[in-house]
Amino acid sequence: MTPAELALAPLGLVAGALTTLAGLGGGLLLVASLSILFDPVTALVLTAPALLLGNLHRTFVYRAHLDREILVRLVPMAFASALAFSVLSLRMPERVLQLLLVGATTLALLRATGRLSFTVPQSAIPVMGAVVGAVTATSGGGPALLAPTLLSLGLRGERYVSTGSATALSMHVGRVLAYGGAGAFGVAHAPRVALLAAAVLLGNQLGVRLRPSLSDRTLERLELAAIVVVLGVSVAALG
Repeated sequence: MTPAELALAPLGLVAGALTTLAGLGGGLLLVASLSILFDPVTALVLTAPALLLGNLHRTFVYRAHLDREILVRLVPMAFASALAFSVLSLRMPERVLQLLLVGATTLALLRATGRLSFTVPQSAIPVMGAVVGAVTATSGGGPALLAPTLLSLGLRGERYVSTGSATALSMHVGRVLAYGGAGAFGVAHAPRVALLAAAVLLGNQLGVRLRPSLSDRTLERLELAAIVVVLGVSVAALG
């Protein structure tokens, strides 16, 4: 097993725990880190099944808190956009994907520091779904826009986590279908995907146990610290 493959388990563990605790962000951390360990396209391909399973598990755990009215408007376009742009991402130059990753991480930092906030009217929810799906498919950074969207719609706490996870689940389903249809999943990817998925699920469980004992302020600081690390990793990948 290569050093890059040895890093999959701890990275998946941290990503699963972070997303469960802070609501969003673990996927961006994974994509940024794997972009350095492998390459941007491999990072996107490897993370799709793992994040699909992670968000499926998180959606199930917090299913009682799902805001189904918002999901009906948000998910269809998020799924379709993620599907289409995932196919496009396989044809993009690595440099473009790296730049998109830095841009998405910068948006996440602006959001976490309160400099990115907006109000999304009900009529614009499908449009935001399409934008979030595109950003997720090309950089993993869709949560940077999904988070303020859900917050502007009044979601907090478990409603925020569960609805965000269900939306992310739909996008990762689209990504997996796109990569599978394009033949991007090779035999060499199977053990890597399995290891990463298992680690993400374990991280989810860790986050579920820790979440009740942490204050909202602590969770906000945790998310901000993680995004700063991701930004550093993204810039390093670009260099």
